[in-house]
Amino acid sequence: KIKRELPQFHIHAALHAAVRFDAARKFQANDFEDFRHASVAIPYYDVFCTERSLRHLVCTKPLCLDKIYRTKVIASDEEFLVHVSSLIAA
Repeated sequence: KIKRELPQFHIHAALHAAVRFDAARKFQANDFEDFRHASVAIPYYDVFCTERSLRHLVCTKPLCLDKIYRTKVIASDEEFLVHVSSLIAA
């Protein structure tokens, strides 16, 4: 129910839990801002542009937030241009 009614809380908590669970990943100060950006964008926008490490975290198991919220997560300029070009062509 929280995924539907309070998606920002779900995403923020899921990202924090995933980072804390992965002992190999060091928590960095800018992760707070990245998680906040992801939590307000993913449930409400069709496309979320970010860096590769956050894209990996968002799009892989166990989170798969891109699939849950049907949001395309892009982490490169080239991928963004391909996506925009496909929208223009359609």
